[in-house]
Amino acid sequence: MMESKYYKYIFAIILVAPIVVNIILYCTNPIPWLIPIVGESSDWIGFWGSYAGAIIGGLITLLVLHYTIKENSQVRDIQVKTIKYTQQQTWLESLRKQLIDNYRILDIQSFVIAVNEMQRGAYDKARSILLAINQNIESQSQGSSLYFIIENPSEEEEAYKNCMSLFLAEYGTLIADLLFFCGIFSNITQKTTPADIIEQAQMSQKILHEAYKFSPILLECYNKRSAIPKIISLPIDSQFTDKFQSIYNDTIISSTQIHNHKYELMARTEDVIRYETRRINQIIE
Repeated sequence: MMESKYYKYIFAIILVAPIVVNIILYCTNPIPWLIPIVGESSDWIGFWGSYAGAIIGGLITLLVLHYTIKENSQVRDIQVKTIKYTQQQTWLESLRKQLIDNYRILDIQSFVIAVNEMQRGAYDKARSILLAINQNIESQSQGSSLYFIIENPSEEEEAYKNCMSLFLAEYGTLIADLLFFCGIFSNITQKTTPADIIEQAQMSQKILHEAYKFSPILLECYNKRSAIPKIISLPIDSQFTDKFQSIYNDTIISSTQIHNHKYELMARTEDVIRYETRRINQIIE
């Protein structure tokens, strides 16, 4: 529907135009020697009537055209917003599924089972569980942030990526330590010496450094938190076994606290989903 103000303008012009024409015809020409009047009043009434009619008709056409263009532009804007909203909703569903999968793949329950198996001496079984978890972590760490390849990520997205990266680094480091201990305890014999254990630790460190060289976060976390560098630095003396056992016990204690980080990751996941939902809803507001 045409806006009411346009009706007001048109109506005003229709009312005023005859009055203006009548005033012009009624007035006496003050300069007949310069601009002589040609024709009778009836002729000028017809002229001004046609002239005013053409102007009014033109104004109406322009107003209608202006409104039509404006209305078409609004329709196009609505269509574009609707298409963008639909596309973003599809993306949001994919993002929600990816974030939930990221959370679920960090299998804390299986991790706890593996630790329990280690504590009761079933190192081969624990090693099998840990290897499966580690494989999932490696694949997840490569794709956990692919959904956030944008120039200006939000605070919520940055917080999630940082939390996820830190969690994967700490989780991966802890699993690498437990796998090392499983290998040591499952193959230890009376002939195993402290030098043998340190040599195994050095070999594990070399492998992990090679694996982590393209991930500064993982490498930094390993250097700060891993038990393996601590074992390498142990002096070979009468207290080696006790100190080695102490490092192992500390690692087991650390494993019982890993679930706390998962709660933080869950909170960051919810923050991202809420932020993206608000952002997408603003498209059609």
